[in-house]
Amino acid sequence: MADPHPVPLHRVISRSFPADPKAPATARRAVDGLGGRIGDGLKEDIRLLVSEIVTNSVLHGASEPSAEVELDVWVSDDVVRVAVTDQGPGFERQDRPTSGDRSGWGLMMVDRLADSWGVELDSGTEVWFEMRQAGSGASAGALCLQ
Repeated sequence: MADPHPVPLHRVISRSFPADPKAPATARRAVDGLGGRIGDGLKEDIRLLVSEIVTNSVLHGASEPSAEVELDVWVSDDVVRVAVTDQGPGFERQDRPTSGDRSGWGLMMVDRLADSWGVELDSGTEVWFEMRQAGSGASAGALCLQ
């Protein structure tokens, strides 16, 4: 990840775990490792978004029984950046779900709650998002889909 931020981000979580039905809960517990680095409200939003993205990785990116999901979290005084990576082929962004749709809601939540987010398809699929820390005054980056 190239660091586009004027203030350096510090990686505080870097975990890999099996891409199985337990993965979303494992990822949520990993986010608890942020401790006092961020506010509780922000942590709960991050836990929700991580759970949704990891669920997508398990459902769509785990093509082999030994597949893994990677979770990386960087923090500065201004921003929290989260990346979830799997070895799946990626996806094309879909229209927003409608009331009858059974899927697509997770990325809609990411779009609504995160200050910026995107998808990188360099080696596997990485879905990342950033959220500003309360009172940071940091400006969010532009949506970046590659």
